[in-house]
Amino acid sequence: MYEKRAVSTCQNTIGSYGIDPFYLEFEITEDTLLNIESSVYSTIQSLKDLGIRIAVDDFGTGYASLASIRKFKPNKIKIDKIFIDNINNEDKVDNGIICATLNLAKSLEMNVVAEGVEEFEQLKFLKKNDCDVIQGYLFSKPVKKEMFEHIMKAGYLSPQVS
Repeated sequence: MYEKRAVSTCQNTIGSYGIDPFYLEFEITEDTLLNIESSVYSTIQSLKDLGIRIAVDDFGTGYASLASIRKFKPNKIKIDKIFIDNINNEDKVDNGIICATLNLAKSLEMNVVAEGVEEFEQLKFLKKNDCDVIQGYLFSKPVKKEMFEHIMKAGYLSPQVS
């Protein structure tokens, strides 16, 4: 019942405010995917049918990664900061997981966000491996509304030198 109301509410809101659903995105943590019922998968599909995008947050930290991607085909995956933290350590395991995740996402036509990027070496590694979006304190810590508006007018952020 709740699932039908959620889709209906989204549909009504999109219609009432003239929102392009392409710009709406729901994030689901990977751990959450382990416990969802089949009705939730149909809700996710209904949201996708409306044009709303679906992202898997904390990718790589749970146990349902490939099964969940196969089941509901998200538009985006967000690589958890735990993997990004070890890039500078030249950790072959974490670097391999990041590269494999990027390759998997590209082959499935999904976008990838790297979370928690705080150092230039991490940025260089991710750019070299064609990561779509970089998110983290290297670009900006949380800001107040006025600064956010200024950032939006500029249209981009550059990495910050400490």
